[in-house]
Amino acid sequence: MKYRKPIIFKTLVACLLIFLTSNISVFAFDINSKINIYKTSDSEYRDQINISSIKNTNYINFYVDQYWWSKQTTIDQAKVANFAIALGSEFEYNIYPKLIKVLPNITSWISYNQKLNLVLTPMNGSIQGYIRQEDFNSQTKTNTSNGGTIVYFNANNILNPSMSNTILFSFFAHEFMHIITFWEKNIYYSVSEDTWLEELRSEYLANYLGYNKSSDSYLNFRLQNGVSLTDINLVNWNNANNSYSLINLFGIYLVQRYSSDIVFSTLASKATGIDSINNYLAKHGFKERFKDIYQDWVIANVLNNCDLNIDYCYKDIDVQINIPGTSFYLPMNNDSVLSISDSLASYQTKYQKIVGGSDNLELTLENTKNNIYQKIPYILIDKNNQKTLSFFSFNTTTEQKVIFKNYSKSYANIIIIPMFASNAENASQIFKWNINSTKSLNVIPGTKPTTKPSTTTKPITKITTTTNPQFGTATPIIINITNPTKPSFFSKISSSILSFFQRIFLR
Repeated sequence: MKYRKPIIFKTLVACLLIFLTSNISVFAFDINSKINIYKTSDSEYRDQINISSIKNTNYINFYVDQYWWSKQTTIDQAKVANFAIALGSEFEYNIYPKLIKVLPNITSWISYNQKLNLVLTPMNGSIQGYIRQEDFNSQTKTNTSNGGTIVYFNANNILNPSMSNTILFSFFAHEFMHIITFWEKNIYYSVSEDTWLEELRSEYLANYLGYNKSSDSYLNFRLQNGVSLTDINLVNWNNANNSYSLINLFGIYLVQRYSSDIVFSTLASKATGIDSINNYLAKHGFKERFKDIYQDWVIANVLNNCDLNIDYCYKDIDVQINIPGTSFYLPMNNDSVLSISDSLASYQTKYQKIVGGSDNLELTLENTKNNIYQKIPYILIDKNNQKTLSFFSFNTTTEQKVIFKNYSKSYANIIIIPMFASNAENASQIFKWNINSTKSLNVIPGTKPTTKPSTTTKPITKITTTTNPQFGTATPIIINITNPTKPSFFSKISSSILSFFQRIFLR
């Protein structure tokens, strides 16, 4: 890939200017005094700890929380020491060599003479590690700085028997990529990366380093609790476990279409987020833009079939994602009407799965002119689980309608995939869809259908709902539509007899 050429003189001058203007420390911190940590991440709710050195390798200095270390058995201390040896070797012979091929500037701030510092300390819950941006400042400039290039790593994970070295190496690589992003974006270009793209790089790095090739892969770790596709909102990052699973999948999908260059080259630009992706696509002559890739990926999560379209599948990984969406239930033998109103923030997607439905189905979807998505996908799933992709097209109108005859005989489900994006900041949109499900009249050949008076016609169930009026925070609800049954002839007779005896005996 084309990257900033690692010309020695220019690199040295750039690093010197960065150091002089930013007060950044690239030296190891002072272990003779307490160091600062994040209280909210610490299992003991501390904001400072004492540390001890347990291992120095060619590129990494390993330190351990003295309090935590003193509580461990000799066997567990040996496990930690062995992990330090394993990670030191992995970094020197796999992680570092692979990364400097695509990110050569790393050598200017991590080398034999300027080592990375790794602090092992116990953390809360599912926290795997973190970096502190204040550590990049000198202690004279920021009094909470520890004065070094430091990764804080959850020590408890090392002793967890379910955590293989493959997963632990992936945790480390994730945090190391955050450091790379800070150096490349915040320091070199003086910009802050969009959170979703920074997390995408950190999650994708495990795949690039080869940590998704075994049964104990990092991807399997991320997907072990399943993936919820009911509500996708990657660009507006919410830091949930499901967000990391989804951004991991999106990163792998992005690279399978364009190579890893699209992930790493976005570091070599002042552009951030979606703009940096679009700049890459334009520079390399691709006609699609981020919005097109995003929509294809959203579709791929349901179809995942390379035989249908190479852009609607995961071709490099074997991943099976359950059909997503909130289920809206329609009666199969009665007439019914369902109206849904919900909201979408920019680049938010909510899969809407409809189960059931009568003979004929009339589906209407509303869109707005400010939505850059003027084609909204929907997927029909037949009785044999075969999927057919179609689109609502809003070229000249803001409302589109499709009609399915013999729906209940041919199809089991339909998934509508409303999606919204706007060039305006903090934009949001109300979306609406309506279903009219009707049962066909059984007409004897040669006769004309008779129309019953409106007073005796079968009632149609109507439900209208607004799932949540708050923009960007709506969570679709499950709706069961029931059609009131008319009393049978025998129930009417029984009721009359009961009423007769009540009048006689209760006088």
